[in-house]
Amino acid sequence: MAELEQKLCDPRFVYIRKHVVNSLKCKEEKVDRLLCGEDSAAALAGFLDGGDQSRLLVYDAGKGELGAVRGETGSRKTTPQGRQV
Repeated sequence: MAELEQKLCDPRFVYIRKHVVNSLKCKEEKVDRLLCGEDSAAALAGFLDGGDQSRLLVYDAGKGELGAVRGETGSRKTTPQGRQV
């Protein structure tokens, strides 16, 4: 868990961790697994390091796991109700 301890020294990761726990009402252990997962960690790092990624989507992936993916930028989709997302 040295990788997790290293990430928790970064205040940006601490903020994201706290926000995900509060928003999704999940346990910190779930978010810790998310932070250490290879694909999710890459999406999170890309979001935090800036660049062209302006959205991060964190979701319940089922089976007690969370997932994170890079959100697309520049294209807005319209829901059947006419709202843009």
